[in-house]
Amino acid sequence: MLKVVFWVLLLLGVPGLCLAGNELAFVTEVKGKAEIKRQAGETETAVVGSRLFAGDVLRALKGDVALIYLSGRMVKLAEGEQHLGAAEKEAATSLVIRLKETLDEIDQAGGQGPTVHGMARGLGQITGAIPANTWLSNSDFAFSWDSLEGVHQYQFTLETSEGKVLRREMVKGNRLPAAGMELEKGRRYLWSASDPGGFMPRTTGALWIELAGEKAVGELTTTLNGIAQIYQGQTQSLLQATVLYKAGFYFEACSALAGQQIKRELSPAEKSLLDKARAKMEP
Repeated sequence: MLKVVFWVLLLLGVPGLCLAGNELAFVTEVKGKAEIKRQAGETETAVVGSRLFAGDVLRALKGDVALIYLSGRMVKLAEGEQHLGAAEKEAATSLVIRLKETLDEIDQAGGQGPTVHGMARGLGQITGAIPANTWLSNSDFAFSWDSLEGVHQYQFTLETSEGKVLRREMVKGNRLPAAGMELEKGRRYLWSASDPGGFMPRTTGALWIELAGEKAVGELTTTLNGIAQIYQGQTQSLLQATVLYKAGFYFEACSALAGQQIKRELSPAEKSLLDKARAKMEP
């Protein structure tokens, strides 16, 4: 029997205006195999991120499938079930608008691959520095960077955006926890790691981070918790990573997707989102 679950997403954003595109829904989970028969007659494999238009039929050939409408309504299909895409009267929610925008961004990026860390991208550079160029919701993280061959300690520098040095020390290894640094919310910092002892000094360059203020963190937490209460599985993780990415919390979007990657294979859309979040943190 078709399982259709509908929630009013008050916690996930005020409903917005109707979108210019003709998409009605997006596939958010495929456990097995599914296909979409387009209204024009052609059939294609359904994957996470596939779009459903009016008159299209989504079929669960093997395992379960889930999709989410612009209104936030979620439809789950068990093996052997199918669903006909139909227009809704409800306006699109801001949550699904963010998902659409992110999927559009992924589509426009095409086959852009991930950055390979650990390989020099130019003279004088240390690669793989994170977190970088990102908002953060808390200070429970560690500064890290790719190791250089034969280098066992690095100079770590932390300063304000105005250039006042707050911390400069030699670090063994390529990781330094932020705990105890007393980073202030709502303040931007610059950090770098370097190898000052080499023939040609190599560095990450100055990278910024900023701990979001109480209001921004509260709104973000409310949205993420709201998603967790309403959605499950791959749909939940995709939506939460999308919210983090769209809000500029690239490091936490990467962490969320990397955590999922330990448990299961990411969908192509999730892998692309992970790559894009990592790219946003590149110098």
